[in-house]
Amino acid sequence: MRENGKFGFIIPSAWLGGPRYAELRSSLLATTIDSIILLPFDVFSEAYIDTALLTTTKNKPRTTHQVITYEYPKRERIKAIVTTDLKSHKLLQTAWAETEDQKFVLDAETLSVISSIRKKLKTTLQDVIQIKRGVLFDISLLTKTKTSKSSHKYFKGNIYRYKTEMITSGWVEYGTKMKEFPKEFKWFHGDRILLRRLVNRQRRLMASTISDTVITNKNLYSILNTGNIALEYVLGILNSKLISRIYLSLVSQATKDDFPQVTIRDLNTLPFRKIDFSDNEDKKRHDRMVSLVQTMLNLNKQLAGAKTSHEKTALRRQIDATDRQIDNLVYKLYDLTEKEIAIVEKRRCDTSHPTVDRRRNRNC
Repeated sequence: MRENGKFGFIIPSAWLGGPRYAELRSSLLATTIDSIILLPFDVFSEAYIDTALLTTTKNKPRTTHQVITYEYPKRERIKAIVTTDLKSHKLLQTAWAETEDQKFVLDAETLSVISSIRKKLKTTLQDVIQIKRGVLFDISLLTKTKTSKSSHKYFKGNIYRYKTEMITSGWVEYGTKMKEFPKEFKWFHGDRILLRRLVNRQRRLMASTISDTVITNKNLYSILNTGNIALEYVLGILNSKLISRIYLSLVSQATKDDFPQVTIRDLNTLPFRKIDFSDNEDKKRHDRMVSLVQTMLNLNKQLAGAKTSHEKTALRRQIDATDRQIDNLVYKLYDLTEKEIAIVEKRRCDTSHPTVDRRRNRNC
């Protein structure tokens, strides 16, 4: 294109935060980005893909240049692009250059929270944990009984926030017969966190603990801590409202229609609040988090075994109250202001759910 030439295209939206598109984002940031419109699902009837409209001008951007961004509710049906009824955001283009891998966060308020945290915290999740995906094998390898020393129970259960539904489905021999498997068996025994690869409908990461020796598949990540920080502390951070908000804002794969997923690379780059155990107040917060998370795990076990509706209601109220305490503790740990907390707490439209009232939620 010639200097000051205009470019406008509807393209797949994965480039906004996908790890493979860092070079593309870097190139775009060298031009003046005029606007980005995140479009609904299924704009093209024969192409099942998430899309965005990008407009740019080929010239060097001013440091004060602001990009205008819009976001349609995901399941809205449109015949033309009309932005007059949509809430717009104006963001400094230079702010995207400061995010991890120069990811494009389209919500100005959330971007301000992420930028503030990045300036205060240099530690990321990969500094305190190890993470690995499970195995991939042909289902014909499953047996009804243990067949060798390397044969172990296969986990067929579910993982939710602070809840492990332990269900096993036969035995499987760990090793070279599998299509994919970690070299070390440490990921499948001992105390560890299991994190679901899929993001739930409430736009939250889902993680819980397990200690049983079981083989897990590619849809679950095993997490081990590498320092003196308790596993419960890590779990509380992962399951917090703040971390889910940051992750979903940074990672376009997490909001896809067909497979909203968590990736190891993006997870590792999340800001993590380490604990200074020589600081008495810091140690108290760590221990408080551990206590609250243990309470959450126990309450969810009790809920699974509750018999009466009255007992279930009482337990759900306790779970909600404890969950709020964990979120509030995370806000303190990450040193968020009241304004920043309000941004995180603000209810975002569940634009992926078909029952959302579009008129009422148009400007969320």
